[in-house]
Amino acid sequence: MLDTLIAPVEVDTFLAEFWERAPLHVPRNVPGYFADLYDVSDVEESLVVGARDLDRFALVKAGAAQAALDDYVVTSPAIRWKSTGKGPTAHVDPRKVAALLERGYTLVIKDAALLSARLQRTCNRLQRELGAYVGANVYFTPAGAQGLDVHHDTHDTLTVQIEGSKTWRIYEPLVELPLESQQLHRGTEVPPLTLHSEVRLDAGETLYLPRGYAHEAVATGERALHVTFALAPLRAIDLLHEMLDVAAAGDVTLRRALPVGWHDDPAFAAAFAERAAAQIGSLDAEVVAAAAQAALTGLFAASRSESNAAFDQQQLVAKLAPESVLLVNEDLPFLVRERANAVDVLLPGKMLGLSAAFLPALRSLQAGPVRYADLAPELSAKDRQLFVKMLVREGILLVEDTRN
Repeated sequence: MLDTLIAPVEVDTFLAEFWERAPLHVPRNVPGYFADLYDVSDVEESLVVGARDLDRFALVKAGAAQAALDDYVVTSPAIRWKSTGKGPTAHVDPRKVAALLERGYTLVIKDAALLSARLQRTCNRLQRELGAYVGANVYFTPAGAQGLDVHHDTHDTLTVQIEGSKTWRIYEPLVELPLESQQLHRGTEVPPLTLHSEVRLDAGETLYLPRGYAHEAVATGERALHVTFALAPLRAIDLLHEMLDVAAAGDVTLRRALPVGWHDDPAFAAAFAERAAAQIGSLDAEVVAAAAQAALTGLFAASRSESNAAFDQQQLVAKLAPESVLLVNEDLPFLVRERANAVDVLLPGKMLGLSAAFLPALRSLQAGPVRYADLAPELSAKDRQLFVKMLVREGILLVEDTRN
């Protein structure tokens, strides 16, 4: 997926020269390049399908207060409420949203993949490739308008322009790769900024920004729609947090309270620094490996699955035949981790613990499509069938539909 979003730039070039290092603008002159990814009809559908999820939407305008809920939300009574006793419900009114766009407001759909299977599949594919949590926000801006004031993000962003165009002003970072505590956003006093570049992002083009590059974007002479993928990789600090948790579970000295009066002891800082350096320096590869597993488990716990014809797959797997072709679902992030006499499969929101006897079959499936008759001859017929059905049920595996 990443190769498609940044083509013709090679993925290796992107990772070596731009990832966490520098902005990248990919011009194309192919306005419909992202036609299969998202469009205005998805925006309209999201407003209906997610109408009661009020926190999912915001209407913003640079230099102005965010629109109040009353400006685009209506409250409707329940049918036969006098008889049923059901209370009224609030929902987004697409017509009110359209009226605010006329006044120069930008519609923001936060975590838009919750309302779009297409976006969720793209997020999942990017997570598989980058090993980073990926979310998607949508921005729908009227002609000549600017939605957000200048700000920087604390995650990397990959923006794809779906329709229209925007002029982006990108500024040099005030903080290189900032943490969540180092924000620069609406309501923050903005210190003097140095312009890095000005980019016109046209339909079908891509813009990558490492976290920390402040930016602002203005739509040109027509409405503009773009999707920004938020990329949140596991950082060194994330692994260090997990390492300290693992170490503290096995070392009571890390669990003890600081000595009474430590805050008034001028020698405390130096003594604790020396002690902490010794303890951290003693952490071994086993601790790092356990911490890495915990960090990855957390990443997958925050991830989401997607349907990908799950109900049709139930029918196909029930009719498995020797010539049935099995292939890995590229739309689902998962990770296979080997342990002594066992293998763990990390999935969105869960982990499967399997016998090591299934490892050759997993490797075979990851290497490419496999005929059911050729899969895992070392397994019994019953174990092989149960294994395949489980992987299809969890979304890891797809049975190719050969009916047409």
